[in-house]
Amino acid sequence: MKPFVLRYGLAAGVAILVLSSIHFVMLSDNLTPEKLSAEMAVGMLIGFATMFISMIPVLIGTRKYRNSIPVEHWSFLRMWGAGLAIAAIASIFYVISWEIWFTFTELHQFGNIYADAQIAGLSASGVSGAELESATKEIREFAVEYTDNRLYRIGLTFMEISPVAIIMSLLAGFFNRK
Repeated sequence: MKPFVLRYGLAAGVAILVLSSIHFVMLSDNLTPEKLSAEMAVGMLIGFATMFISMIPVLIGTRKYRNSIPVEHWSFLRMWGAGLAIAAIASIFYVISWEIWFTFTELHQFGNIYADAQIAGLSASGVSGAELESATKEIREFAVEYTDNRLYRIGLTFMEISPVAIIMSLLAGFFNRK
């Protein structure tokens, strides 16, 4: 299983590195709270589409692995495990890609810009007074933690791609079972 996991994990990792880098370039271009708020839904759609497209090697890799072993060893759990292993490698590439972009580009301001966009959204929706003050404090604390704590940011970034990785590996297990 190792050669299949490594080969297709690296393929998915390179795909996610390239596609996410394109997305990050688009995201970092004149990033402001107003632009982030206005384009949040589109940006999320592009981001998740990028993740799903990049995880296609999970499906291909599990199929190739399945075809290389005897029929009696085909099972949902075995194929799901192979898919998870491939997806885990791709997820690591995604986290590394974000960390590189975050560290060396304008995206290092993402936490503060995201916080400003969230606060502006709360104000626009009519939240005011003590409730807005409390929410603003929490959002600002998040921004500081996100910007200053690399492990926290890595965990959040990994959680961002994990649902896609799990879904694609479940599909791989389902389509390649006995």
